[in-house]
Amino acid sequence: MARENSLRRFTSAALVAATAVLGTLCAPGVAQAADPGNLQTVHASPQGITVMSLGALPDFAAHLRKKGSETRVKTITSWTYTNDCEPSCMEDYYRSGPLALADLGVYSVDIEYKGTEGETVLHKDAGELDYRPVAVFQNAAASRAVSLDSLGTTVSADLAARDPRDGKLTPLAGRQVTLDVSGRTRTATTDAAGHLSVPVEYTGTEPSGRIALLPAPGDYIGTQGSVTPVVETQKVKVALDEGSREVTAPYGSSVTVRGSIHRVAKDGTEKPVATAMRLAIPNTTVSGFSSDAAGRFAKSARILKSTTWQVGAAHQQPWLDYSTTAAVKATATAGTAFTNVWTGIDKNRVVYAQGLLVQRATTAAEAPATVELQYSADGRTGWTTRASVVTVVSPTGRFFNLPNVANAPVDGYWRLRYAGRADLAGSVSARFRLTKTVTTVAGFNVNPEPAVKGKALTLTGTLKQRAASSTTWKPYGGQTVRFYFKADGSTAYAYMGSTTTAADGTINRRFTAKASGTWQAKFYDNGATHFASRSREDHVAVTG
Repeated sequence: MARENSLRRFTSAALVAATAVLGTLCAPGVAQAADPGNLQTVHASPQGITVMSLGALPDFAAHLRKKGSETRVKTITSWTYTNDCEPSCMEDYYRSGPLALADLGVYSVDIEYKGTEGETVLHKDAGELDYRPVAVFQNAAASRAVSLDSLGTTVSADLAARDPRDGKLTPLAGRQVTLDVSGRTRTATTDAAGHLSVPVEYTGTEPSGRIALLPAPGDYIGTQGSVTPVVETQKVKVALDEGSREVTAPYGSSVTVRGSIHRVAKDGTEKPVATAMRLAIPNTTVSGFSSDAAGRFAKSARILKSTTWQVGAAHQQPWLDYSTTAAVKATATAGTAFTNVWTGIDKNRVVYAQGLLVQRATTAAEAPATVELQYSADGRTGWTTRASVVTVVSPTGRFFNLPNVANAPVDGYWRLRYAGRADLAGSVSARFRLTKTVTTVAGFNVNPEPAVKGKALTLTGTLKQRAASSTTWKPYGGQTVRFYFKADGSTAYAYMGSTTTAADGTINRRFTAKASGTWQAKFYDNGATHFASRSREDHVAVTG
């Protein structure tokens, strides 16, 4: 176990932070700081025990005992040391040889070594060894290949338990097995010889032909088996509609590519196919979509440059040849687009927006342009302009910072619009839904009225909240409501104090009446999620 010490440097502080350090039991009277090791993880299997530490461990032993028992049945002291990434990291690994035990079962692993003062340091339950038979699938096979013209096959396999003591295989009879085909499952039961034979039917839309075999939990360690039948891939023919072979549109605008896809069956006939498809745009993106049962498809995409697009079957499926594609010649003309858009609504229902308007596919010099901020209640119709601004030309585009829109609707959709000009197409941005939870201070009242100078005034009401799309108010408890007073003859409110709403949203606060004037309650916390609100004004005459 002796070895030359070497310096190691940390490569990831996260390793120390993320790995739970195992608890240490020390001999009585010895401080835990006397533990010279930094034991991290212990992994045990019939193939052996692996101990990982941060820094070298002194001579140590691993004790095995039946789980729940204190009686040790085996002690391992022989280890092979490795440092898999010397010298750039600090993990040390110690591995034992294969384990041979007399009895099957689950065992606890304790790690023991000497401390700096010669005391015994014991890490109990540092790991766990599952020394039960391992369920294994053998002779797994499919009866025949599958294709879109022949979707059925029969899966067969033998399920047996391998004894870790001698490797002997024992058939597992009468055991339930789950067959999983891309998330669709069915169950079968093994016969007296541990054999199963199950018909499987594909839909032809699976992303893989693999069939997973999973044994039900039992007195063994379950392992997964699998069968992958041969899939006879079929050729495809992709035909674009007349208007989709060449598409021309201003930069940033969308066009729709339409067409049909057919598969070529084994007998040479062409059949429409419903399948996952792809639209590949060079150096930009690969978009997924699907054809319908008639083989028809329609896919919308933005033109960002003049290039050639490719339409074909999706890569993530084994049924169709995805190497065959149809080409779409896409041409971008002079156009504009919004980028770096930042918009929001604050707690006082003020909408703000800023961003860049860029132009592409043109050599024309950029010039100031008018950008509009528009609103629609449903995001589809009735767009109205609520603010506009003339852009400022910068090296990266035309920057704009729109005037704020005060008293904005509590819910709805907003977008940016540039109308364009004769030689440059306009554009609209993506729509943004801006909303928060609505609040109200309802039933606000000051009593008594009139009040006597020097006597108590009681302010009451209820703080409520509702979703912007709802008409149902709910109490808003545990929130701070603040009170303000404006004396007669004054033009400004003064802050007087606050209270916390009860669980039912009610407020109750007393003040001493000093002068005639107007009271008001305000709520303006939680601005990230809630709109602020204020109560009605309540004037109180003070006498005496």
